[in-house]
Amino acid sequence: MDCLVCCCSVYDIRVSLFTRPASLVSHLPPIRVHPVALTTPDFLVSFVRYPPAVLISSKFSWRLSCDAIPTKQSQINPQIEETRQRRHNAMKQFLLKECCFSSSQITLLISKDPSLFRRRSTDRAHQVLQLLRDSGFTVEQIRKTIIRNTTVLIRSVDGHLKPKIEYLKTLGMAEEDVNYVVSHHPRLLTSRLDETIAPKISSLIKFFGSKDNLFKALRKAPGIASYDVKVLNNKLKVLENTGLLEHEIKRILERNPRFLCCSVGKIEKNMEFLTCTVGLKPNVVVKYPQFLDFSVEKRMRPRYEVFKYLNALGARHHLTTRLVIILALSEGEFTQRFLSGSPEVKMLHEKYKGKTADVGVTELLPTHQR
Repeated sequence: MDCLVCCCSVYDIRVSLFTRPASLVSHLPPIRVHPVALTTPDFLVSFVRYPPAVLISSKFSWRLSCDAIPTKQSQINPQIEETRQRRHNAMKQFLLKECCFSSSQITLLISKDPSLFRRRSTDRAHQVLQLLRDSGFTVEQIRKTIIRNTTVLIRSVDGHLKPKIEYLKTLGMAEEDVNYVVSHHPRLLTSRLDETIAPKISSLIKFFGSKDNLFKALRKAPGIASYDVKVLNNKLKVLENTGLLEHEIKRILERNPRFLCCSVGKIEKNMEFLTCTVGLKPNVVVKYPQFLDFSVEKRMRPRYEVFKYLNALGARHHLTTRLVIILALSEGEFTQRFLSGSPEVKMLHEKYKGKTADVGVTELLPTHQR
């Protein structure tokens, strides 16, 4: 509820409900705050810098009593604090013992969703865990599901979670595929089945041409399940605009659907670098579709600079290696094959590790060789 408060100081204020026209206090300068709780006519509002006077909402007027309560830890109700700590410890022990979370992962969850550790009971969480185990989720998949969507632990098993898992299985997805996709995109468990999930899956089936094609794509890129088909079509248009034919784009989709999880801007940037900067033909991404995923600044441009540097030096081992191979190699293979050996190349390696592609490793060359 968005409210208005007027006055000044730092307190937790006890608020009493009463009926009074807001016009009587309209002359007071308003300051916006959001009450922490509104469960009874007599409740505690915590806010910073502005205290007792008048709190006005669209439906009620509130009078702040003068018995301001200091917020020192020593004066907090010990019973309330004990209850909070008990609930916190109960959820923490559940995650540690039942879900095999590490202390660092629990710390991450506390910062991500502190309300999870204020739940009155862990009964619902135990029911959810049992459902995931019965559905064949591995321990690692359970952890990923909870970390990526903590609200899974507070959803009804029969009313929310189970019907969605069963729906994915009725489509023909194997159990291991369902678990893999859900653990990478657990919002499937908390979105509405009839209004969101089913229509989106139906449109994705049409987009990929068949259920089997969709399932293959989801195995490689489960994040696709979160995208609207209109967004995916916009990404394909980027490839069409470069002159790629329909069957070539279809081939890219089959080999590397992960590029659909990239933004339109990233796809445009990668294609522009490959075609304009490097001078490759657009259909290079048909054979090497992973180029659409790579970072221009962190991978492709630095390696392109290395390619030019080695060519300028006349490195014999490099003259027989095409640029596309250099871009496609893993980081370890690339370092071993092209960034080890002579002192000059070792200096090049230090330059490459810094990824200072904006300057270019060709700066290492003598002036007459640049």
